[in-house]
Amino acid sequence: MLRFIAICLCLAGPAVAADFPALYNVIDVASDDTLNIRSKPSSKGEVIGVLEHNDAYVQIEAFDASGRWAQVSAGEAGMGWVFARYLQAVPGATFPDWPYLQCSGSEAAWSLRYADGDGVMYRAGYEGPGRHLASGPIVTASENTKAKAIMASDGSLHVSALIENAQCWSTMIDAFSGLEATVFVTGEQQQMMHGCCSLMAP
Repeated sequence: MLRFIAICLCLAGPAVAADFPALYNVIDVASDDTLNIRSKPSSKGEVIGVLEHNDAYVQIEAFDASGRWAQVSAGEAGMGWVFARYLQAVPGATFPDWPYLQCSGSEAAWSLRYADGDGVMYRAGYEGPGRHLASGPIVTASENTKAKAIMASDGSLHVSALIENAQCWSTMIDAFSGLEATVFVTGEQQQMMHGCCSLMAP
């Protein structure tokens, strides 16, 4: 009997708007300059990081009420804001329509990557090549159109991961992603894991 990786993608949760997270490219920044990440949505906010002039596929979590500032992770410095004038949306790169996802734990060592047409790569632990699993496209539940699923198999391992559109805070740094995952692994491995997911480049 085939065993599957099932990743359920749900739009539940009021914490993050339905159009986020989304991927953007940095534009109109000189090659010898950078785009400041500030501590608050204001030009008076402290600079806590930068985006490079050619950064692409940057995950944006929200816009402020004015629509002029976009929220982004500044890594260990936490969440910050960049001036949206210098961002351009990647067409179609919003959850759940974008078919490229990566999920991982903050402290527990696991990761899961999904790419449409290339299957699922699952890794337990910090080292090793991981396991490639054949999969089909993201599918929609028959009675809950907001629920999505990815199924993949190598015949001996299956993982079920619930992914919700909600703020998922890292336990290592003061930053969050707009997608949260709870993962159940059975078969060769037996464990339950929690982590965050993000959209990734194709």
